[in-house]
Amino acid sequence: MQAPEFLIFPSPEDDMPLNETDKSWIRETIQNAHKAHGWGAFRRFIKEWGGFGAAVAVVLFAANQWTAYVEFRTTTNEKLKSVDERLNRLDEHLNRLDKSVAALQLETFSESPTDKNSAIEAIKAIDSARMQFVQLPPEVINQTGKRFVEAADKNPEAWDATLGFLNYKSFLNSVSLLIPSHAHATFTDHYRHFLPEGGGQPPTISVVGAVPEESAARFDLMGEDSNKGLVYASQFVFVTGGDVSIDAMQIRNVVFIGTKIFYDGGPVQMENAYFVNCIFVMKPAPKSRGLALAVLDLPPSTDFSGE
Repeated sequence: MQAPEFLIFPSPEDDMPLNETDKSWIRETIQNAHKAHGWGAFRRFIKEWGGFGAAVAVVLFAANQWTAYVEFRTTTNEKLKSVDERLNRLDEHLNRLDKSVAALQLETFSESPTDKNSAIEAIKAIDSARMQFVQLPPEVINQTGKRFVEAADKNPEAWDATLGFLNYKSFLNSVSLLIPSHAHATFTDHYRHFLPEGGGQPPTISVVGAVPEESAARFDLMGEDSNKGLVYASQFVFVTGGDVSIDAMQIRNVVFIGTKIFYDGGPVQMENAYFVNCIFVMKPAPKSRGLALAVLDLPPSTDFSGE
């Protein structure tokens, strides 16, 4: 079967080669036909030409369309990039606005910490900031939170606000570069921990590093030492998840991550402890207020002695 006529390319002897003038005329003719009459006219043009001329026309037309497509994509990408940059700047402005509004609200509510409604509104504001991942300056949390701690003995709602500030400070610690890393931690059951009264979920315990026993991590009942007799012991203990009661505990170089911390106001010794994304369940006892002030302090680590 003979191939269709428009697919048979003539030999060089049948057609003279096209010079630049011919190519320019063909290109302009194709563009004008396409602009004036669309794809139907262009197809008729190709059919009428046939042979080598049609092949050249198709190549030239494809090249012209590809150039237009590349120019379109380049222009479109530049416009999209500009839109993304503007959206990013808008997000930054909105984040700064959220921070300013939240900080102003806490400053306002903390001016009357003994007022029940102020404490309730402060709880809403601080919980909202934590749930929306709004990073407020630690100085604001320290200053405003302490006012509610000091008012807790006069206003029960002020203590609820205090716990909200502790939870938020724990969230703020999660973005601190000063928190020890547990990237190479290994699991262990060497250290003792206690569930709160009424039960709960046990945490996962892991350790990292090796240091002389006298400077090693401690996570024991006061007066006990799980590292006794060891030359070297773990540098840090990581307590992840679960529920932990810290009454009567000696805590040193311990990082609590996503743990629910229970404290009834009993004796406790705490040195270089970290609370990261933790939730505090604490009774409004005098030692509890002391621990709250220590957690709200500016450093991400907490030192506290309540014997």
